[in-house]
Amino acid sequence: MGLVVAAMTYLMHQHGGHGEVEAGQGIVDRLSRGLLGLWFYVANTVWPWPSRLFSIPPESLMVRQVMAIGSLAVLGGGIWLWGKLEESRCGVIRCGLAWAGFALLPVVGVVAAGPYLGADRHAYLAQAGIALSLAAGIDLVSGPLRKGLLVLAFGTSVIFAGLSTVRCADWRDSFSLFAAEMRRSPQSKIAPLHLGAAWLDAGHPREALVFFEKSLEIDPHFELALRNAAKARAQLDSQGVENLP
Repeated sequence: MGLVVAAMTYLMHQHGGHGEVEAGQGIVDRLSRGLLGLWFYVANTVWPWPSRLFSIPPESLMVRQVMAIGSLAVLGGGIWLWGKLEESRCGVIRCGLAWAGFALLPVVGVVAAGPYLGADRHAYLAQAGIALSLAAGIDLVSGPLRKGLLVLAFGTSVIFAGLSTVRCADWRDSFSLFAAEMRRSPQSKIAPLHLGAAWLDAGHPREALVFFEKSLEIDPHFELALRNAAKARAQLDSQGVENLP
């Protein structure tokens, strides 16, 4: 299923609106972005907060190198663990690892080589596989260590459930979602674009134009923001309302 989704993602990006963005992405660029994306999802699994719709690659080359090395370590550790789990009773753990790997394949940046590393909503399928592996791993342990791991797993589940409840409030509507994204990712040009689109759809072109301009402050050549800003100004002109400077 992961391979099918990866193929569909690639084809849709090539023939859809992202084709021009990804046209210059070679295999080396895609693999590099894939390593950074993998680290984003690993970090999101360990501690999924602050939760962002889109993760922007860091500007520091050193930070990128650390992320890439960490991703290689995760890949190497996963392959080593897969080889060690040869007993039939470990099949569920292997199933969970495979589940996580194939679920991340379409979204780590190798297939969809966009300007972002990943998105929080793409992590949940992969995290289900990781949870399955961890639960099966606890089942292999006995004695006091097993009880301690069960307590730790329960406490972690309670904490993450609380974080999910907070995050669900952000998804109440487009206004709350993209306002939260602007707070957590102030350099994201997508968040103000979508927030402006929400205001425009609600019939408030002046408020929409404010956010389109914010998106253009981040990327003055962002075509969607330029197009939507022009649409908002046209609506203001038709209403006889003074445009923003």
